[in-house]
Amino acid sequence: MPSDAATTSPAADGRTSGSGAPRSDLPAWLGWALVVLITLGVLVTWAPSLTAALGDNHEGRILARHALNVSNALADGLAASGWLSDWSPYVGGDGDQTSYAHHPPLLNLGYYLAGRLAPGALDTAIRTFAALIGVAILPVGAAILRRLGLRWAATLVATVAVAVTPLFWVYGRLHGSVTLLLLMVLAVVRLVEPRRIGRGELAAAALACVVAIVAGYLGMATAALLGLWLLRRRGLDAVTWTVGVAMVVGAAISLGYVVGSTGAGRVGEQIQMRTGGGDFTAAQFVARIGEWATSLLPWWWRWVVLPLGLVGGLAHRATRPLTIIGVVVTVGYVVGLPNGSFIHDYWIFPVLLPVWFGLGGLVTLAAERWAERRDDHPADGDAVPADDDGVHRSGGPARRLGGALLPEHVVAAVAVAVLLGLGAWHGLSTHLPSRYLIGPEAAGELVREVPPADGQDAAWRTAGFAAPRWQSYYWDLPPELVTRGTADELPPDDLVLVRLDGRPGWLGDGDELRELAVAHRGDYALLTGGTVAARAAADG
Repeated sequence: MPSDAATTSPAADGRTSGSGAPRSDLPAWLGWALVVLITLGVLVTWAPSLTAALGDNHEGRILARHALNVSNALADGLAASGWLSDWSPYVGGDGDQTSYAHHPPLLNLGYYLAGRLAPGALDTAIRTFAALIGVAILPVGAAILRRLGLRWAATLVATVAVAVTPLFWVYGRLHGSVTLLLLMVLAVVRLVEPRRIGRGELAAAALACVVAIVAGYLGMATAALLGLWLLRRRGLDAVTWTVGVAMVVGAAISLGYVVGSTGAGRVGEQIQMRTGGGDFTAAQFVARIGEWATSLLPWWWRWVVLPLGLVGGLAHRATRPLTIIGVVVTVGYVVGLPNGSFIHDYWIFPVLLPVWFGLGGLVTLAAERWAERRDDHPADGDAVPADDDGVHRSGGPARRLGGALLPEHVVAAVAVAVLLGLGAWHGLSTHLPSRYLIGPEAAGELVREVPPADGQDAAWRTAGFAAPRWQSYYWDLPPELVTRGTADELPPDDLVLVRLDGRPGWLGDGDELRELAVAHRGDYALLTGGTVAARAAADG
């Protein structure tokens, strides 16, 4: 059967050039040390947010749901909490839902274990778990590129190109399921190699498939295409059957949990809403996706890195299958679930994966062509005797490392420095941390620091908030929306959360509201019910 996937060989591992002359690469320890350094660098930039409150952004909304699920499970037990689906007291906050179990359950369990085992505040434990499993995307992705036989220069450049995007920096913490998806990809990449697969490796690969599918819908979609790739490469042998059964088991667990916890009717409504909901036109949809891309992917990434990555991924034989799979999954996820894409800017996150694989393939192709030209026209003194394993080295460890530093590594180092500089410049020039994290987190800090009034029985808020689950989490009260027509029903001493830069017109001037507030932080303020009622009456 013809093959379009790489095998692990000296050539694929970057140890020989296309002309057959032995080539060297960075030592494995140095390459992995640099990957760890990149990973830790991202984690350090995330550190200030780990103790921040869950606030008025997508991250706060999603992690607050996990915090509600976990707090109820810790208080009542897993079974009594609907196996981490109970989000009381946030009942009725999103329609009439009394629980939330719309996604496969594995990450819920991870958040539960983090909340049970980690010391300190639950919201910090939730944030820390999200950050650790999210940042692990980087080393696992790098491991895939290495397993495909790409050189260290390509692996490092491609990994940094992903890490510096606002899309990864802002939303990597919400995509822990992608880490598990990539572990499944790594396992299948090993299985498609034409070699005998041991029972232990096959069992580990099957487990990786189950885990990825039970962690998220992206894993489920990717698994289906990986299964087809494996079938094409190996046919219906024992390896393919085992992996296929594992994928079916994972899908059964995920769908069983969702349908069992939510109900078939609710699941059907969700599917209909995600696939056909919304009153936007096709032109408006395209404009919205372009808006998300413009906000979260700098121009140089959209117009240079992305097209080069896709072209390179298709051009390099080793990365071609995963690039195709990544593109199909991304398009299917974004276009096939248009309502989700239209509402949530992080819905475009999967686009990072095919570009990551493809950029690695492109840099490897460039390095191979460069090596061929050098081999065809060697400079005087370039020849170095080969060791017994066929790799050219000379002298002690220091000289051996120097011998491994080819011109491609110098170019790669420059490319990494440029990418880091562009990423930092874009983040600072667009006030990225303030817009996406610090500013919205002020809302959570406010309600975490200021408790509701004595006897208050609802987490009151005015319009301008998208699913403020974090307010219900910190105040342990059900959500209630205040309108001009209901303001006069407010208890005068109850506290009402107001978003000053998105307040309803009937509340009046934002600066006046700030002066009248019981407390305020950033663009958010807490007003008494009496104040809100008076503003509504004055406008009426």
